Amino acid sequence: MKDEVIVLSRNESFTYEYQGSRFRLEPRGWYPRENEYEITGIVTESEKLYLPDTYNGKPITRWDMQEKETPLATVRFLFVPASIADITISNRFFPNLERIEVASDSPKLSTDGQMLFSADGKELLYSLAAGNQERVVVPNTVRKIAKERSDMLRVQIFHLKILMYLWRRMLLIRVNGLRSRKITV
Repeated sequence: MKDEVIVLSRNESFTYEYQGSRFRLEPRGWYPRENEYEITGIVTESEKLYLPDTYNGKPITRWDMQEKETPLATVRFLFVPASIADITISNRFFPNLERIEVASDSPKLSTDGQMLFSADGKELLYSLAAGNQERVVVPNTVRKIAKERSDMLRVQIFHLKILMYLWRRMLLIRVNGLRSRKITV
C-alpha cells in the first residue's frame, strides 16, 4: 500500500487497518461515551473493499466521507456490514465500482447490486450511475433520493411511474390550491 496521509478532522480520530485497507474512525457524535464509531476516511489499493463492523467490540454505525477525500479508483466491489445504519458519501469516491453488497441481516440498508437503498427500498442512498454506468433505471419503489446525494447522482433515466406520480401529485397540489382560494372583486 502506498503511503497516503489521512487528515484527521477531530483529535479523537485514529487509523484502523482492516482486511488490507486503512480506515479513519472517530467516536460517533461529539461525546465519547456513545460507544459507537463512524468511518470518515478510507485508503486502499484493493479491488474489494470490506467495511469493518466493529472496533474493539464497539459497533461502527456510520459512514460519512466528505468531498475532500481522495477517490478510491481501484475499488470494484464494496461490502457494507449490518452495523452500518447511516451513510453519507459522494458517488465520486468510487468511479470504477461495479458491485455493492449489503449484509443480509442489515436492518437499515438493502441493495440490488447496483444501488444502495434504505431497507424498505423507498430511499435511494447511492447509485453506480456516476461511476461506470451510462444510465440506470430507478425502481418504482423509490420515493426519495437522499437530499445530500441528489446533486451527486447523475441518474439519467427514471422509472416512468415515479415521474408520473410526482407530476400528478404536483398538479393536484396546484389545482387544490387554486380551488381553496376565494377571489373577491
